[in-house]
Amino acid sequence: MIFSFFLLLKKLISQTPLTTLLQVDATYKLTWNELPLLVFGSLDADRHFHPFAIALVSNDEDSICYKDLFNQLQLISTQENNRPFYINFIMADGAPGIRKAQKDLFPGAKRLMCWAHVIRKCREHRKLVPKDKWNQIDLDIHDLQLSFSDSLFQCGASLLMKKWSSDTLIKHFQEYFYDQWIIKLPLWREKYEGAGINIPSTNNGCESLNGKIKQQYTLRNKLHLSSFLPKIEQMLHDWSTNSLLNDFVTKPSISTTLELISIKWSNSIDKISILHWFDSWYIVPSSNSLIAPAVWLQMYQQQQ
Repeated sequence: MIFSFFLLLKKLISQTPLTTLLQVDATYKLTWNELPLLVFGSLDADRHFHPFAIALVSNDEDSICYKDLFNQLQLISTQENNRPFYINFIMADGAPGIRKAQKDLFPGAKRLMCWAHVIRKCREHRKLVPKDKWNQIDLDIHDLQLSFSDSLFQCGASLLMKKWSSDTLIKHFQEYFYDQWIIKLPLWREKYEGAGINIPSTNNGCESLNGKIKQQYTLRNKLHLSSFLPKIEQMLHDWSTNSLLNDFVTKPSISTTLELISIKWSNSIDKISILHWFDSWYIVPSSNSLIAPAVWLQMYQQQQ
């Protein structure tokens, strides 16, 4: 039997029209019967996480659970804001349940996975390669993550697999990476750095809030349900109060310090090397660039 308690306050759900990103993360070891607690929310333009709702569920692995919760979130958001919650991006872990629910309910949304999870799992398998080769492999994975288009990522992943396949000493890691991150969890291919403009590459904000729940509300104890429910009520009240003091920022705040740094940078860089692409987009070479911006742009356009 699958059950769920979906809990929120009006002030929290009123923030959903300000974003198209939904972040979901589960935390455990809060209750004596190990009921998972799901947190729903989103980062604003200043990288501050804003929770929308929480759900106490009996099972966080079944897609039926996530479908029900997503439907509830949409229904309540529509009722309170007079418009649906338009979701273009969903960031969560690689659980099959949430992946299937997203495909069924939000087929047009991009399914993102936390980059920190990917590299952490890869590093846990570093023993599959000789120590003197790991630094280069780690660098290769980071370079691939810096892709800024689907075609570029796919081309880079293909070239990386060919590169690793030529070295028999890293064959086992190459097989692990291909099986886990290219075949089984291809959704990572949608969380390279350029997968979404102004979209975070990690789920750290949501996960950090889960850590605060254990530290500040349960004191790292497993509570009986009768004791935990009042804690949930207190959490929602605190989050709602905090949202009154900290607005959901839709445009990045620019500090005076950052403005001064920008002025110094603009005065020191060779402006001739900057290529105007279109609109407000510019191609700026790195400090150790190997090719000119015009050549880079030509190579990029050929990949499209």
